[in-house]
Amino acid sequence: MGVFSLANRGATIASQDWQVRLEPAHFSGQAIAIAQSIETRVGTRIEFPLTTQEHKRPLPTLIENAARYFPVPVSFNETDLPQQDFLNGTQLIESWRGLRLGVSGDYRWAERSRDGVLNFYGLTVQAYLPNLGCNQTTLRTRVDVESAPELKLVLPARKEIVQTEFFEQLKLELRKTLYEAVARLESHDLSYPHWLEARSFGIDLPPARSELEPFVPEIADHLAGQSWNSPQRIDATAIMIEVDELEAPEQQLLARALKKSDLPYTFLAKETKYQGYPWYDELPRISFDLFEIQIGDRILSPIEFAGLEEFPLQGIVDQITAIVTHQQTGQPDTEMRLALDVGFGAMDELAYTPSLDEVTSDCARDHSLDPSELAELLEASFFSSSKDSDADSYETQREDFRESAQEEAIRILLSSEAALKARIEMIVDRHLRWVVPSNMKLEVRVLPVSTDANLERPLFDRSVQVQFDAETSE
Repeated sequence: MGVFSLANRGATIASQDWQVRLEPAHFSGQAIAIAQSIETRVGTRIEFPLTTQEHKRPLPTLIENAARYFPVPVSFNETDLPQQDFLNGTQLIESWRGLRLGVSGDYRWAERSRDGVLNFYGLTVQAYLPNLGCNQTTLRTRVDVESAPELKLVLPARKEIVQTEFFEQLKLELRKTLYEAVARLESHDLSYPHWLEARSFGIDLPPARSELEPFVPEIADHLAGQSWNSPQRIDATAIMIEVDELEAPEQQLLARALKKSDLPYTFLAKETKYQGYPWYDELPRISFDLFEIQIGDRILSPIEFAGLEEFPLQGIVDQITAIVTHQQTGQPDTEMRLALDVGFGAMDELAYTPSLDEVTSDCARDHSLDPSELAELLEASFFSSSKDSDADSYETQREDFRESAQEEAIRILLSSEAALKARIEMIVDRHLRWVVPSNMKLEVRVLPVSTDANLERPLFDRSVQVQFDAETSE
């Protein structure tokens, strides 16, 4: 079979006192091979020509690669070549119908690694074999062939596995082997469906360890990704927060309301893969219902608040409340009212993340917000970079949004004049500071621009006055 796999190259075979030159036509039965007598020698020699690509690589390297996983010792120029077990470093090895099945969490066992996933007497083959995510890693499988005539490879190159019933049975056996490897671990975080699959193979795993990540609200900037937090053990204070239907602004406000509350709970994130485990299904949980905004004796929804004809000065309202439902197995649902110090009025039904001038913000009369805190909340709730080619770089978009958010926060919490002053300071700090020499001071006065629509302004005119003063050194 090894000779046949290279038949398209041609080969010369010599053994004892005979030699034959074989061409592709001989292997296909289109020509008759004729043996020739030679001087008697010990052993058998087979010669193959190298391809153009192989000629570009050193011959010792090619031979070392071919011998690395070969099942018998190989020497080159009387030097033994390094060899290793194809399943070296595995967590578990099982024998099955002439194959050795291995499981490992080594990332180098990926499907498209250089070594492949199946070793056929030194020739490694690529294929998609089962893997399993477990304990923040991926358990992968490999196969080493000992003697398995039922395993079929595509001829002549033998670089692919033929999709036979045997191969399908092999993949099932590999899945079973994966669960056998998990059974040797101290604990696992497999989903409930995977736990059931293990039982179908006759492997009784314990339930996944009772841990969940802390609840972290979603942010609008999907390119930034969500941070990973170490799971926490479930204890008597654990409660799960359900936010499946909430967008980033609502999640941010709910998280703020939970943080400001004095509820005696540890807030954990929902993880649907655990549905079915008793410890998960019996956890108490909080689900969001709605926000209420109170102005005097009026109770408004965010939509009603955003549509007010007479808007409260600086968006100050008497009270903002997040209404949630507390649920626990075997007990009636309970409504809970959580106080908020800031809220967002409803926006138009847009297919994109709105800009700040499309957002209606409101603050409770007794709030203790500072502008930086509100600006960070606005960024987490509404900043999402545009993929439009005219939208500038991601960094520029984010910096522009942060400046606008800071200005908006100051306008809401202080005054429009303070917001304008802060905006000018940010523009100077971002764009002007870096062009001023370190030994000079710069004074800029900006005057009102003429309202004459026909006036063509030169690059520098009397509306902008610039003065440089050299600093005196001490």
